[in-house]
Amino acid sequence: MRIFIDTNVAIDFLVVTREQHKTAARLFEQAAARGDSLAISASQATDLYYILRRIASDQEVRTSLRELFAVCDVLPATSLACTAALDSNVPDYKDAVQIEIARMGLYDCLVTRDASDYVNSVIPALSPAALLEELKRSDENGSHAPAEDR
Repeated sequence: MRIFIDTNVAIDFLVVTREQHKTAARLFEQAAARGDSLAISASQATDLYYILRRIASDQEVRTSLRELFAVCDVLPATSLACTAALDSNVPDYKDAVQIEIARMGLYDCLVTRDASDYVNSVIPALSPAALLEELKRSDENGSHAPAEDR
């Protein structure tokens, strides 16, 4: 499965003191064990740096981002994705850009804690808990194939 990670889930994964950290960490671990593909956008990488820099040192943030980049692909925010987002039915432009990046990268879903922001998304938006349940069902049904096998 190809999973696009929303910024809030990436923060949950990186900040161990957040209430949602355990669920996000379990999602990343499960996806890695299955061989699923995880991704964020390049614009999210810079957002993450500035958000995390409010609570951690420069060196700590850089170390955390290196850990994230080791398990997530970083996709470009192309002019094509940015232009397509202008024409989408998603009212928030930043969300629309993320959706277009994920769509153009052929991602199966977007995992977010703010699914209501993605009601007009052309890609299913799931909470981390809902995606964990879907991965579990997929494993139980034997319908999982690692991303590189598709």
